[in-house]
Amino acid sequence: MWRRISRGFAGFGVDHAVAYSLLARGWQFVAGPVTLVLIARYFSPELQGYFYTFASLMGLQILFEMGLHSVVINTSSHEWSRLRWVPGQGLQGDEQARQRLISFGRQSLGWYAGASLFFLIVIGSSGWFFLDGRELSANDWVWQWVALVLLTAAQLWTMPLVSILEGCNQVLAVNRLRAGQAILGNFVVWTVVVLGGGLWAVVGSAAVKLSCELFLVAWTYRSFFAAFWERPNGSSISWRNEVWPLQWSLALHSVLQYLAYFMFVPILFHFHGPIVAGQMGMTWTILTTMQYAAFSWVQTRAPKFGMLVARREFAELDRVFVRAAGISCAVLFSGCVAFGLAVAVLPHVPHPWARGLSERLLPILPTLLFSGSVFLIGVFQCLVSYLLAHKRNPLLPVSVLGNLATIGGVVVAGAFYGAVGAGAALLVVLICWTLPAAGWVWQSSRQAWQRDGL
Repeated sequence: MWRRISRGFAGFGVDHAVAYSLLARGWQFVAGPVTLVLIARYFSPELQGYFYTFASLMGLQILFEMGLHSVVINTSSHEWSRLRWVPGQGLQGDEQARQRLISFGRQSLGWYAGASLFFLIVIGSSGWFFLDGRELSANDWVWQWVALVLLTAAQLWTMPLVSILEGCNQVLAVNRLRAGQAILGNFVVWTVVVLGGGLWAVVGSAAVKLSCELFLVAWTYRSFFAAFWERPNGSSISWRNEVWPLQWSLALHSVLQYLAYFMFVPILFHFHGPIVAGQMGMTWTILTTMQYAAFSWVQTRAPKFGMLVARREFAELDRVFVRAAGISCAVLFSGCVAFGLAVAVLPHVPHPWARGLSERLLPILPTLLFSGSVFLIGVFQCLVSYLLAHKRNPLLPVSVLGNLATIGGVVVAGAFYGAVGAGAALLVVLICWTLPAAGWVWQSSRQAWQRDGL
């Protein structure tokens, strides 16, 4: 029976790596309602606004890593096509590829060390000024903010090590880690919320994430990373020629994408107060959780995409991508429709908890606008993943223009019309510009690269 079940999942492209990724995201679907109910029960509407604003401001770490996460995965996957890892014995295979991977890892650690320090100083101080003088007194959030910034800065420094593992096709272990982080992190959050810890719940979640990543790197893969602490004595990757051309474009793309897609909560917090920001944060968290879950089918195959490109196996690349992207988009569309129906039904359920929960979410109209936007963003992400496997980013002009238009539209419309205006601005830009232009660039680049053999 278990073989039949396994074959059935395999028919939908669910291998062990995807299964763990889906476990992490699927757990959020189970744990999410519990978290929502607990926040609605134990947090005031103002405290809920601070809770989600904390989380949104932590996302600003993307401004400091400057797109290096995706570069690390794709660059490592090209070198890994000639390497293997033997537990207890370290990296083996082509010596040139081994030295290049080690040099790249060391340079990445140096970059992230600087990024972590700047994040600590800039976000710590600017967040302080942004949050100060609002509805809550300083005693209710200051020390929680300090602890959260410290933990997030430390976790930012470990990011390249986990990304290297992912690029070296250790996706199963990385996704197993993320599943553990999700489950343990939620239990910590629930415990802190129920015990009246308030915003310490966010700090507890960050502590779990950092601890799990340190365990993976320092214990499970200690023999893998042993060589990275020694200076390479052979071939090395030129950061200026091989990394920076892709990194700067991804950095610009990532910064603008964050400002366009993940600043809704701070914007609404500023113009409409913490209650509306809390509704936006809860709704956006559910939608992005579905988006990340659906993207698992494509994300877990990113190392394979890179290895297929390195071997010039373009027909197999297209086959794997189309199947994974098709399943990803179908799952995301189904999730968005189901969530929209749930938001429409909740206010009419004759139970005080259901009505209370519906008041903590956005109304149906902005929910539908953001749901449609999240689906289109998911399609766009699939196209980006395919192109980045070639260590190129031809979608940069599309992304820059689209994100600048979105930022302007969300700020102006969000200031005057709240969540409805922000959601409408986002959806219009995605339909009228971002997705049509991205589809054209993807098709033309794919044809040109395969025709010329890169």
